[in-house]
Amino acid sequence: MKTDYFDKAAQQFANLMIEKIQQVEDNWQKPWITIAANTRNFFPQNLTGRRYAGGNAFLLLFLCEKFQYQTPVFMTFNQAKDAGISVLKGSKSFPVYYFLFYVYHKETRKKITFEEYKALSREQQQEYNVIPTYKYYSVFNLDQTNFSDVRPEEWEALREKFRG
Repeated sequence: MKTDYFDKAAQQFANLMIEKIQQVEDNWQKPWITIAANTRNFFPQNLTGRRYAGGNAFLLLFLCEKFQYQTPVFMTFNQAKDAGISVLKGSKSFPVYYFLFYVYHKETRKKITFEEYKALSREQQQEYNVIPTYKYYSVFNLDQTNFSDVRPEEWEALREKFRG
């Protein structure tokens, strides 16, 4: 099941990249992401303001440009629900990935957090196994919700924040 979701997410990433490459093929000097070049502070973030990084930021910017989203704010279905926001019927989500590390003692199998592991000395770290893994989450843009109806003042403030 996880492999199916990984394959689906990877295909969505690939399709988005191919589409963008085809768009800039005729004018390769044009910025890849014009919405970010023409708009201030247009960095993908979640509802709390935490910015997406790396490939997630890159791909979410492509999405913002493709669908002309007014803000680069994204959330999962559950985050929207918890915030009292509804995702609009027919909206399509996009996967984002999150890397995490499982750390456990080689002998005792006791788990510790990655932050605890990083605080250990090099000698102590040798006693632990670190398993990198990732999770995918499906996110929606704020434009795909009823946020503008439920919180009109906040909506206008966000639009102003990201306006060119």
